[in-house]
Amino acid sequence: MTPELQGMLSSLIPTPKSPSPSSPSPSSPSGPAGLPERAAPPPAKKTKSEPEIFSTPQHYVAKCNSLGGSVLDVVAMTGDEIIVCGSHNKFALAYNPRNSLAGRIPFDHLQKGKSESVVTSSLYRARDPRTVQIACRTDGNILSWLPGHYIRVYRWDDPHAKPKKSGIAINLATKQIGRFYQSGYSFDLIGEGV
Repeated sequence: MTPELQGMLSSLIPTPKSPSPSSPSPSSPSGPAGLPERAAPPPAKKTKSEPEIFSTPQHYVAKCNSLGGSVLDVVAMTGDEIIVCGSHNKFALAYNPRNSLAGRIPFDHLQKGKSESVVTSSLYRARDPRTVQIACRTDGNILSWLPGHYIRVYRWDDPHAKPKKSGIAINLATKQIGRFYQSGYSFDLIGEGV
């Protein structure tokens, strides 16, 4: 290697200098090859927890009256059977078969229950969008979806109707539970009892 080339390389790549015993230590810490050390990355921001959807709905009983603080909450009376389809923080994503309201209810208002009723579900894939801006108390939360979203229907209002028109469902993409209206929208049935 020529001295000229060696000089160019040494100017590009710093070489570590050995500190002499009499020289003061550098004021900033240095890493390998005399380069300054990188600062530690900032702590990760706390992210919101995602709702969890249960593969099999669970049966609970309301142990106290729950009037709900908003239209997103399930209204229940003491002793009502509550079908829990998922959870989010301290809330159950559930529906009340007695009044057909769906939404969330605090877990501390519920106790594990036994039921003879079997909850089966149907799975659909949406082809048309439905967006709902306002939820109304008389009809519960109304489910929204976009094309390609999967909708799991847990309870049909009239299970013997052909075709089935409305019921309680969860949008698996948004984890929203609410009233499901099939009439006027296109869906692909993925499976019954899934």
